[in-house]
Amino acid sequence: MNKAEKDWNPSSVKLGSAKIVDLSVSCEEAPVQLTSGAVLWASVTVTYAASGLLPSLRVRLPITWNENDTVEERKFLALRGARQLIDHACAASGLGMETPAASPVEDIINGLAQELGVTTPAAKPPKPVEGRR
Repeated sequence: MNKAEKDWNPSSVKLGSAKIVDLSVSCEEAPVQLTSGAVLWASVTVTYAASGLLPSLRVRLPITWNENDTVEERKFLALRGARQLIDHACAASGLGMETPAASPVEDIINGLAQELGVTTPAAKPPKPVEGRR
């Protein structure tokens, strides 16, 4: 254990100060047929630099398979799905953690994805989580 690991205090690290040093999204080559349809297994890995440490997160999830999807579209689906799984885990933990309201960055990403034709336009913006603005 190095000095940074010994001196690390989780409460002193602010998410805004952590920097993403590696973000990778990969999908398996062959789809898997389920009763609900075909899926590809995807892996999303994020590594941060924070207070001299390199915390990382890896999420493995199925994404809907469509033979016409581009690599970028599959990456988008995997990233969005990983976020939804993490949000669901927080909300389902029983620790009083709510799913966060959409951030301005998420709104921008969703808008760009719609403009580029990666996703279909939403009829209405999503409703904010009750109790949050």
